[in-house]
Amino acid sequence: MYRRVFVAGTFDRLHKGHKFLLRRAFEIGDQVDIGLTTDTYVNKFKNQKSKGKIDKIQEYEKRKKNLEFWLSGGKKHFAVIPIDEPYEPLVSNAAAGPDTALLVTPDNKKRGEEINVLRKSRGLALLSIVEVPLIPAEDVKPISSTRIRAKEIDRSGRLVMPDNLRPELQKPLGSVLTGNAIMQSIERHMGQSIIAVGDMATKTILDSGVVPALAIIDGKIGRKVDVRTKKQLLLLAIPTVAVQSGPGYVSYEAIKIISSFLASDTGNQRIKKHQVIVVDGEEDLLVLPAVQYASFGSVVYYGQPRIVDVLGKPRITRSDKSSGLVEVIATKEKKQEVAVLLARFLS
Repeated sequence: MYRRVFVAGTFDRLHKGHKFLLRRAFEIGDQVDIGLTTDTYVNKFKNQKSKGKIDKIQEYEKRKKNLEFWLSGGKKHFAVIPIDEPYEPLVSNAAAGPDTALLVTPDNKKRGEEINVLRKSRGLALLSIVEVPLIPAEDVKPISSTRIRAKEIDRSGRLVMPDNLRPELQKPLGSVLTGNAIMQSIERHMGQSIIAVGDMATKTILDSGVVPALAIIDGKIGRKVDVRTKKQLLLLAIPTVAVQSGPGYVSYEAIKIISSFLASDTGNQRIKKHQVIVVDGEEDLLVLPAVQYASFGSVVYYGQPRIVDVLGKPRITRSDKSSGLVEVIATKEKKQEVAVLLARFLS
């Protein structure tokens, strides 16, 4: 244990990586001093790095309030210290020494070493530098406030739908079916693997007497809780797996489960296994990996109104029977089209 631990940062949009760093500080120190960059510091030193995003960094008082609120949940013996300069206050603190730890990450380790060089030139004792790893987001790249401000990820490191992808996802990926055309389509494709994304699509297929090879549900139809579809699936004793994904992002865990199941798919509905994926969040965007990893000739059904709803557009209610389902045939061209969309989501 160190008598005192110092950790500094902007702590903008307090995220999973920040919390990991701070928890580590409290694990190794009796007293934790948190250097929080002021608005003066941000305006002076963050301009060039931010490249026009400087106005998106929260003001000091808001960052301080959010930090103290999180720290109040059981964290003791801490102080938030405003810092206006990169090397202060440690570079001139004569009381600090080997029993003081400076927490750094790979991104700012060099700054920590520079502080020790400056302290040595002033005849001050060197600090103990403790390096803490960066926490990766779902795409394995580090979680950062910059990425959160750019709306690439959320504060937990989950991938967020890019704004430029929203208009494309409003368009149906395949043919929009209504009325009798839905039943005709299901009957026509009974020899292929049928995949249902969404509770309404799953219920419609089950009601037609067909059990989808893969059903992806979230227990909601529109914004209302749906228990009927899940009960129908439970009665069929289909293996079920739970996963987190959405709204507004596709989790790597969901992609892994979908791709793993569909990798063993022969495309023949009569000899293949079945699986249900219950999503904690929203399943809408999982139509993308469902199509990408489906075997050639498989058919994916989903409810187009739900995709529109995720994007914040006027919602078509499920009571409107004319809303129908979207039928997507897993052709080489369609899989390539979806792969491009998903790659933009995950890049």
